[in-house]
Amino acid sequence: STAKPIAKVENSIEIEVPFTERKFKTDDKFFRATGPGTSPDIGAAKRIAIFTAKANLLTFVNSVSNIVSDQYMNQSGFTEKKEYKSKFEEFTRTVSRRSISNLYLTHEKTFKSGNEYTTYVVLEVSKEDVINGFKNAISEEKINSLQVDKEKFEKIFNQEMKKYE
Repeated sequence: STAKPIAKVENSIEIEVPFTERKFKTDDKFFRATGPGTSPDIGAAKRIAIFTAKANLLTFVNSVSNIVSDQYMNQSGFTEKKEYKSKFEEFTRTVSRRSISNLYLTHEKTFKSGNEYTTYVVLEVSKEDVINGFKNAISEEKINSLQVDKEKFEKIFNQEMKKYE
C-alpha cells in the first residue's frame, strides 16, 4: 500500500483541545481520562462529557488490569488452565467496573459556540482505589478457589503503573 499525502484543508484553523497536557494523563498514582460533550443544553453537554470520560477511563483501567492479570497468570503458572483464565478475566472486568465508582471530576471547561455548548472534563481514580478494589474483591468473593495471591497481584500492578510515571 502506498501512503497518500493529506490534502491541505483551506480556510481552517487549528483548535487547542483542553486538558491534553501531561498532568491530565494517567501516571503512577492516578488513572485519568478526558471527555468532550456537545449539546444545545449546557447540562447535557456536561453529562455527555462525563459519560465519554468514564468510558475512556474504564477502557484504560480494563487494559491495565488485563495486562496485570496476564502477567500474574504467567508468573503463577496458570496459563494452561483455561477455566482459571476465564474466571479470572471475568473477575478482572467486574472489579474494573466497580473500581471506577470512586472517581472524581477534577477539571471542567465549557465553551459556547452559536447555540451549542461544548464541555471538556477530566476524571480520575486513584491507583490505590483500583488495587484495593481488587484486594477486597479477592477476599469478598472468596475466589480463593482461584488461589489469588493479593501481594503478588499488587506488586505486578504497581510495576505496570510505574510505566506511566
